[in-house]
Amino acid sequence: MGKVRWTARAVVFIILGLTLIPAPQNIPVPDSCKPVKLEKEKVTPQTERKFDLVVMGATGFTGKLVVDYLARTQKDLNWAIAGRNRGKLVALLSDVDVNDNKKPEIIVADSLDAEALTLLAQSTKVVVSTAGPYTSFGMPLVQACAEEGTHYADLSGEFFFQRDAMNKHAVTAQKTGSKIVVAAGYDSVPFDLGAALAVRELEKIAGPPPLSSTTSIRSMVTNGRGWLSGGTLAAMVIGVKEAVTGVKTGKMTFEESNDPYILIPEANGLEHGCVRVDTEATGFGSLPRFDAVLGHFGVPHFMAYVNSRIVRRSMFLNDPARRISYSEGMSFGAAIDAFVWAVPHILRGEAKLLPAPGEGPSEVMRETGGYEMKVVATRDDSEDKVEIKGVGYGDPGYAHTSKILSEIGLCLADSGCHKKDMKTVGGVLTATSALDLDFLRARLAAAKHETGESLLSYVVTVGGGKGENSEL
Repeated sequence: MGKVRWTARAVVFIILGLTLIPAPQNIPVPDSCKPVKLEKEKVTPQTERKFDLVVMGATGFTGKLVVDYLARTQKDLNWAIAGRNRGKLVALLSDVDVNDNKKPEIIVADSLDAEALTLLAQSTKVVVSTAGPYTSFGMPLVQACAEEGTHYADLSGEFFFQRDAMNKHAVTAQKTGSKIVVAAGYDSVPFDLGAALAVRELEKIAGPPPLSSTTSIRSMVTNGRGWLSGGTLAAMVIGVKEAVTGVKTGKMTFEESNDPYILIPEANGLEHGCVRVDTEATGFGSLPRFDAVLGHFGVPHFMAYVNSRIVRRSMFLNDPARRISYSEGMSFGAAIDAFVWAVPHILRGEAKLLPAPGEGPSEVMRETGGYEMKVVATRDDSEDKVEIKGVGYGDPGYAHTSKILSEIGLCLADSGCHKKDMKTVGGVLTATSALDLDFLRARLAAAKHETGESLLSYVVTVGGGKGENSEL
């Protein structure tokens, strides 16, 4: 009994200790903040293209899922599949079940063949790319799309790749009208869209924020049924490797490699506190802690180092004058749920503990996976609060992410899905800075997982302009 009593006391002390760990502190507001204005260069809209959409990297594990989804759901889509191996593309095409829908054509193009990629980009309105790791294979396609005014979406979780794309090709994309949408899967669309919707709902009841106020957004995955994908794991490894290499070679300082605002080069030179609010990349902190606003014990979400930077870029591009603080965590319950759900599948050989890029889980895992998330938005000049619940179906790393990428690509191909003030404005963007929130939300809610549920949906559970417990 004595050991049990001491164990119980230790658990209580640990829990109490976690409640005392503070959240990272924000940078205070300086006196000299002025509204930031972004120049928007209007260009000639896309000319007629042979294809609406091309899937690059079609024969990889995730690429095949994208192809399968488009083949089953798109009746009149003019599209093509692309990769470096014609034999594999032909074999994939013979396996595609399109029913009465249009079959895709084949384009042979290597990820590092600039001439072939230029011809590919000239032939289509949109390219969706699953050909990673993007740090190794992604930049030539980004360059081709930027130069030819072709929209682009990928699954990149490598923020150094994303930053380099901005530095090298943002100006070209702005001139041609090409929208380069990075992180267009589970990393980072659900978090990006959830944050944008929460901020909009808060503004409906609290009004526009004064320049000196700070909007705080807290996201947390509260339920999880999924496992690491090979691509996500590779992105995490590459991120660490790039940071270490960059610091060792003197290309960047340690502080720069951990900069929460590394994806907002437009903010360089602005006084700290005007745009730069968060002092730590995830916003959640590096230690487990209790978040009183979210009401959960948790840890930083495993992809918060990517998602948080994407959300901050979106918020800046959508409203450069707004001070935003963003944090992203994963509850202890969700982490335990994911582990308990995945272990039996791993033991049966349906997935690997540490998958390589291109390796994925069984069909059963892909269909039965999913997650729930909570997003809370508050402002320091108001007592109002908005809480949104997001629900996603399908294994996040593959089934879910492949469908989200497909829908982002289809949205980019549809002029009605673009932001009204961004229809002819290009650049290296994010999903919510390139596309209309309502069109994107409605498209993801209308898309169906194999089990019939909405791919991704959001509900206001507290506050909001439409009242409590209302669908967005």
